[in-house]
Formats: sequence, structure tokens, C-alpha cells
Amino acid sequence: MYGKEHRHRKKRALASPVEDMPHALPFHLSDYMELVDITGRAILPNKRGAIEESTPAILERLNLKPEQWQELTTQFEDCFHHAAGSESYLEAYRHRHKLKRLRDKNTANRLFG
Repeated sequence: MYGKEHRHRKKRALASPVEDMPHALPFHLSDYMELVDITGRAILPNKRGAIEESTPAILERLNLKPEQWQELTTQFEDCFHHAAGSESYLEAYRHRHKLKRLRDKNTANRLFG
């Protein structure tokens, strides 16, 4: 059962949970982030991708609130035009690329502090 019929069944089974939501995950972003975190903690410690139990949650490590992360992931291209990051990173980018100014500083301060 590893021929064409098997591949067709497998593809249909994987697609069915998101048929009603073709452009989105079938759960909230915060739930997905938690799932990624839990998965990393479940991987054996000597395996690639493992997250130690003592490691803080992913958004805490990134020093981001869920609202900031959601804005970054849903409106990234609207938020940043040349580079993304903290104001100091944007300043370094501007200087390196000899730009007169960057219009994304307010967004950087709002999202990265």
C-alpha cells in the first residue's frame, strides 16, 4: 500500500484539518508557540532541538509579550521595510548601508523596547 493510492490518502488526511482555514493554522499562535516549546522539552536531552526543562518559555526568552509576537508575525512586512530589530540594530544597519534615515524606529521601539 505504498503506491499512488497510499500517497493520495496520506495527503488528504494531512490536508483535512485545515480545509476550512487554507491560509492559517487551525489554532491560535500562542497555542502553537506553546506546542513548539513543549515539543522541544519532550525531546531527549542529547538530541538536536531539545530544550532544557529549566529554560524559560520561548516568548520570555525573546523578551516579547504575546501581542508583540502576534503583530510581528502577522504584520511583519508592514512594520519593517529595510531591516528588523531593536532601534540600535536599525541604527547600525542604517550606518552600514549609508542610509539617511529609517522610518521603522517607532515600530522597533514599540515591539522590541
